[in-house]
Amino acid sequence: EVVLDEAGLRPLSSAEGEGRGKGEDDGAKPGDQAEEKAGPTEPFPYDVNPDDHCETPPEAYRDVDPLLSDLCRRLGKSKSELRIYDPYYCDGSVRRHLADIGYGDVHNER
Repeated sequence: EVVLDEAGLRPLSSAEGEGRGKGEDDGAKPGDQAEEKAGPTEPFPYDVNPDDHCETPPEAYRDVDPLLSDLCRRLGKSKSELRIYDPYYCDGSVRRHLADIGYGDVHNER
């Protein structure tokens, strides 16, 4: 399992992974075509700056695919077995974009 955070890509510690079941997801399947959105579809229970809620485009995930693929090779896992935790939730596109390139075990929730 890996975490993508402000420090970059790093292994998920056992404490961070506690309470998460293997394969836990929101039901998104690779290839699901969801409409792209400019920002969150549900209001936040606090004031937000719209510039803080921008979604990363699909091209960026394709750009990091070689790095993640190499990580999979080094860990002896397939793309679908690699567990990725992304703590920066906006509207959930990170799960869709990573699923589109084969990474189906992504934890990204509000």
